[in-house]
Amino acid sequence: ENPADTAFVDVPLSELSGAKRGNVLANLARNVISEMHPRDHFEDARIGPRCNGTARGWNSTDHDWRWNDQRVECKSARLRWCASSERWHFSWKNVKVASSGMRVEGAFDRLILILYTPTLLYIYEHDSKLHMSSQGVVTATRGHNIQL
Repeated sequence: ENPADTAFVDVPLSELSGAKRGNVLANLARNVISEMHPRDHFEDARIGPRCNGTARGWNSTDHDWRWNDQRVECKSARLRWCASSERWHFSWKNVKVASSGMRVEGAFDRLILILYTPTLLYIYEHDSKLHMSSQGVVTATRGHNIQL
């Protein structure tokens, strides 16, 4: 049995799908950050076209919200156990940062990462550099990965 699965038994939000849990945690992070910065302005993401020109729905914007007119992307990851390396880690995929030769402009200006553990949530503003790695040829369309 995976130690991470055992650690998350009866933990709030653990029974939700990753996508649903991500939405709940992104909303929580926005509320926490807005309470910490009461003089700042927060608003929902602006819906724009996809890179192929088709219309986006509200649930598929390229960022999650705006903070003082900066685009904010919020991604969450559950603590995981990697048996092959015998270590705990967090992993985020499809992080669409600006990258030389791949993407002129990132999909966001600020990246908020949520580290979901069995006992605490950590909300962290990432510098879009630390432990960033490519996904090979699909990086241009899917984005980078982050592992902590």
